[in-house]
Amino acid sequence: MKIQFLGAAGEVTGSRHSIEVMLAGRPRHFMVDYGMFQGGREASNKNLEPLPINPNDLDFVVLTHAHIDHSGLLPRLCAQGFKGPIYCTTATYELLKILLPDSAHLQFADLERAERKAKQGKWHGDMPVALYSRVEVDMTLAQFEPLDYGKVLELAPGIQLEFRNAGHILGSAIAVMDIQEDGTPKKTLCLFRGYWHERQSADA
Repeated sequence: MKIQFLGAAGEVTGSRHSIEVMLAGRPRHFMVDYGMFQGGREASNKNLEPLPINPNDLDFVVLTHAHIDHSGLLPRLCAQGFKGPIYCTTATYELLKILLPDSAHLQFADLERAERKAKQGKWHGDMPVALYSRVEVDMTLAQFEPLDYGKVLELAPGIQLEFRNAGHILGSAIAVMDIQEDGTPKKTLCLFRGYWHERQSADA
């Protein structure tokens, strides 16, 4: 198993974790969270950086909760070619139907304001970038597959997911994943808000 921390490492925003596991003789890739970096120019540059793997090669995404620093780049990921399912709780999905369109609106509003000021000679510094559109948000929302707390779902042969109530915000979840890789004991991964816990399963 390979885990890469692509955000929320050394800082608190941009939660993105890439996991690669070997199942049935071939690698499978997925993400846990895909959040937006927040906090100025450096954050904007990080939001534009490409993934170290092709989005087309991702099998699925597991989302722990709706905060934008955990979910806010999902429309960009889908626009770049990710076509797989996005798993979250039912309440998280309902929140994202509000938050992601609002995020797209704010980005375009900031860009339009900057363009108006630039025409008036009143804008200084780099222009803001709209990371995605409302159309791309709607496309992303169609890829969600909500899952109720306590229900166990097989995401792929050898990978099971269960969401447990985390008590952080409405719909927030601890993602508990049982993973049986080729030739290794079963492991259980637990993740919430960027905190990982890995252990060998008791029944392995």
